[in-house]
Amino acid sequence: MKKTATKIVNIYTLLLMVVFPLFMTDSYYNIQQSKLYFYLYSTILATVLVVLCMLYGKVTGKWEDGTVVAANAGKAAGKAAANAAGKHEEAAKAPLWRRFCAAMRPGDWFALLFAGAVVLSTVCSEWKYEAFWGNMGRNQGCFILLWYVVTYFLISRFYKVRKWHIDLFVAAGLVVCVWGVLDCYWKSPLGWQILHEHGNEKAFDFSSTFGNVNVLTAAEGMYLMAASAMFIGERKPVRSVFYYVAACAAFMGLVCGCSDNALISVAAAICFLPFFSFGSMEGIVRYAALLPGYLAGMLFAGWIGHMEGQRVVIRWKWGELLVWSMEKPDSVRLAFIAALLLFGVLAVVYMVYRRKSAGAAAADNVNGGTQWKAAKPLRTLWALLGVLAACALIWVFYDANHGGHPELYAPYRKILILNDAWGTHRGYNWSLAMKYFRDFPLIKKLVGSGPETYGIFTHVYDHYAMIEMFQETYDSPHNEWLQYLFTTGILGFVGYYGMVKCALWNGFGIGKKKNTDEKWLCGAAMCYALMAYSLQSFVNISIPVIVPMVIMVIGVCASIDRE
Repeated sequence: MKKTATKIVNIYTLLLMVVFPLFMTDSYYNIQQSKLYFYLYSTILATVLVVLCMLYGKVTGKWEDGTVVAANAGKAAGKAAANAAGKHEEAAKAPLWRRFCAAMRPGDWFALLFAGAVVLSTVCSEWKYEAFWGNMGRNQGCFILLWYVVTYFLISRFYKVRKWHIDLFVAAGLVVCVWGVLDCYWKSPLGWQILHEHGNEKAFDFSSTFGNVNVLTAAEGMYLMAASAMFIGERKPVRSVFYYVAACAAFMGLVCGCSDNALISVAAAICFLPFFSFGSMEGIVRYAALLPGYLAGMLFAGWIGHMEGQRVVIRWKWGELLVWSMEKPDSVRLAFIAALLLFGVLAVVYMVYRRKSAGAAAADNVNGGTQWKAAKPLRTLWALLGVLAACALIWVFYDANHGGHPELYAPYRKILILNDAWGTHRGYNWSLAMKYFRDFPLIKKLVGSGPETYGIFTHVYDHYAMIEMFQETYDSPHNEWLQYLFTTGILGFVGYYGMVKCALWNGFGIGKKKNTDEKWLCGAAMCYALMAYSLQSFVNISIPVIVPMVIMVIGVCASIDRE
C-alpha cells in the first residue's frame, strides 16, 4: 500500500508542478481564487487517499515502512536478511513516540514548529476569525498555512523524484515564460492588453498565468535556475537543447517581466550557478554557454520592442533589464560578444584537455562531476570573490545613501537610494511593519500578530497617513521574510526558513554520497529554484498564486534523501 500512496503523491506533485502554474478560469479577474481552490481541493483529495491507504495497510499488515516488518522479511534468505528483519521487529515494538522521533528529520521538526507558531499566532491574535481565514489579506490564513505543512509532509514522505517530472516542470515554465514575453508586446493569447489599451493602466500589471508581474518574475526566476542547473548537469544532447532553450526563454521572460525584482534572480543565477558548474570541466563550459544565451535573449527582446513600436508595455512600467535592452543595445551587444568569446576559449581549452587526457581515469576526472580535483579550490575562490563583491555592494549602498555623493549614483537612484519611495514605496511599507513589530510585547514578538493581519494594522493605525503619503494602502509588507516575522513571529519565521534551509541541505546532497547522479541533478535543480524564490521573496508578496508551488519544491528537495 505504500507504493500506492507513493503513486498518489507523485500524481499530486505533478499537478502542482505542471497544472497549477497554468491553471486559470476567468482570465485575471479571479486568478488568486482559482489557483487557491485548485490547490486546496487537490491537496484534500490526495491527503484523504493517502490516509485511506495508510489505514488499510496498517489494518491488513500490508503497509511497509522503516518501522514495520516487511511482509516478506521473514522469508528472506541469508543471515543478513534475518538480522535486518529482527531489527525491524525490535523497532516495531518500540514506543510510538520513539518511532515517531526516529522517522523525523530536522526539516520536519521545523515544519512542525512553523505549524505550531501559526496556530498560536491565530489563537493569540486580536482578530482570530480574520487570522484563521486570511480574508483581510491574500487568503493565506491559518487554514491554508496548515495545508501547506500537510503538502510538505505528503511530498517529503512519499514522493519519488524522476527526471521526466523535472522535464515537465521546466516545460510548464517554458509556456509561462513565452506567454509573459508575448504579453510584453501585446500578443497575449487572452488579448488582455488589447482589451485594456485605452483603459486602466493597472491592467498592464498582470501577465502570463501568474497575474501580478512581480509574482510572475518570481516564478520565472525559479524556472531560470532549474532549467540552467539541469542544462549544466545534463549530458544527453536532446535534453540539453531543451534545457538551454527553456533557460534562455526564462531569462527573456525576466527581461520582459516589467519588474526590477528580476535583477535578484539574474544576480542569483550568475553568482550561484558556478558553484554547481565547478563540479566538472564540462560543467564550466556549459555555464559559460548560458551567458551568451541570456544576453541574446536581451538583444532579441530589444529588437522585437523596436520592431513593434507602440505595441510594447508603457515605458514607465519597464524594468531595468528591459530598459537596457531597448535603450542600451550597444552595451548589451558588447557584453554578448565578450560572453561568446569566453565560451569559445573555454570550449577550446576543454576539447584540448580531453584529447590530451590519457586513459579512462583521466576522462572520468574531466566528466565525473564531483570527482574533479579542481572543484573545491574553484568553489573556494568563487566564494571569496563573492564575499568581496558583497562588501563592495554594501559600500556602494552606504556611499549612495550617506557618502554625500548622490549625483554619482543618479542613473541608478531608483535601486541604490534607500528611502520611503524605494522599491515602489516598499521603503515606507517596511518602516511601518518594523514600527509595529518593535511595539509588540514579547509574546507577540514570538508568535506574531496572526496570519494575514498586517492589513488590519495598517488600516487601523496608518490608513490616512498611507493615503497622504503615496495614495495607496498596504495589506502586505511586500517582503515575505518580514511578513512571516510579523504575522507568525520569531517562532514562525525560524520554523519556515529552517524548513527551507534543511530542504536545500537535503536537495544538494551535502554530506551524503548515496544519491544517484539523476537524483543529485534533479535535487540540485529544484534547490536552485527554491533559492531563487527565497531571495526574490525579500521584495515580494506571499500569495497562494505561487506559494503552493514553492511548498511543493521544498517538499521535493526534502524527499531526495528519503528514498
